[in-house]
Amino acid sequence: MMWLGPRLSLSVVLGVGLAANHVVSFNMNFGWRATFAPSRNQWATQREITAESMVFSRDLSLNLFFAEEAADVPTKKKFTLKVSSGDEGAMYTAGKFMVEAFWLEYPFHIFQPTGDGQITISDSAKVELIAAQAEDLSDKFGERIGKRLLNSCLITSIDEDTNAIMGVVCVEVRMLDTSAKEILTAQKSELNLKNALASLGPKQRRQFKDSTVSELTMELLPSEVSAVCVLSNLSVSSKARRTGLGAELCCEVERIVKDVWGFDHLFLKVEADNVAAKGLYEKMGFRTDFKIDDASALRLDTNTGSFVECTADTLVMTKNLKRGSI
Repeated sequence: MMWLGPRLSLSVVLGVGLAANHVVSFNMNFGWRATFAPSRNQWATQREITAESMVFSRDLSLNLFFAEEAADVPTKKKFTLKVSSGDEGAMYTAGKFMVEAFWLEYPFHIFQPTGDGQITISDSAKVELIAAQAEDLSDKFGERIGKRLLNSCLITSIDEDTNAIMGVVCVEVRMLDTSAKEILTAQKSELNLKNALASLGPKQRRQFKDSTVSELTMELLPSEVSAVCVLSNLSVSSKARRTGLGAELCCEVERIVKDVWGFDHLFLKVEADNVAAKGLYEKMGFRTDFKIDDASALRLDTNTGSFVECTADTLVMTKNLKRGSI
């Protein structure tokens, strides 16, 4: 196992640990105020905390929440879906939500679980996790100088009554290498396309100036490499479970991918052992494309507040959007 530095990807593999349908209790009250700067070391956080640690308790006999989520369950809550502007505050808020509503919601995510159904983490370790997650989101979906070469989008669901985040989902264009059976990281995907464009002469560049990413990939990269849209980081608050919000977020991703970006397939990754999540995705129209043995996966070290890398067999699933939505 190794500690993942802040530059490594923290994208959630769909279905790895979609939060369990259980009650979460806190033994503390806290408030957060933060400002963000480009480096993780420049996170400046002011906190008002009444206890040194918090304990998350739950009934481990319950199934994964998202596998129980029914798309046709009518909701009495009113949610507004919003594409994030990518500003610093939005990235911090989304990162904090993901740590609290996803990473710390299920013992499956813990590097060294205690086995008693509890997750204990100090406030300083939690600050480190939020900083790492927020920086990763900022790298992929935050503001930057100049236009991104590959599309990316972070969507939040806001409770209209409380104005609080109830859900998050992300989607981005990546490169799929079918020969290696690998979806490249965002950094590698963009670098491959940039290098291909840099090799062109002025006349050729003008020829491709209005081309789509799919067209550029088809013309400039090897035949086994293609541009694909990948859904990740799906997180839903415990207060919005069994309302259909998870399916609603996925539907919005499908709409953007198909109607705005012009792609007709959507990909996701799920750990092979997560049978419940895999079954749900199949009901939503996803089919297993291929399996990656011993793929890179993430767990939390709650003692140090860091992400550690491990391996897990992972399925790459895809949905043909031409056949309809969820």
